[in-house]
Amino acid sequence: MNEWLGRFARHVDWQMAKSGMNLEDQQRFATLEESLKVERQQLDGTDVAAFRRAMEASQREADRYVEALRSALADSLGPR
Repeated sequence: MNEWLGRFARHVDWQMAKSGMNLEDQQRFATLEESLKVERQQLDGTDVAAFRRAMEASQREADRYVEALRSALADSLGPR
């Protein structure tokens, strides 16, 4: 699963750069997935608060993915 997530994140980074999106970091999503992987590896199921924090961080970052992709789509469609 980690390999698939890393590939997806690198593809998103590549596609965003190719479409001219100006992200603060050209490897934003690849770096993000790596940090989330580290958090996931630290979860052992006994620390409910840590699990909640990890899920909240994951949700925030999923929202960033969606917003970046929405912005790229809006730019590619142009004005209506």
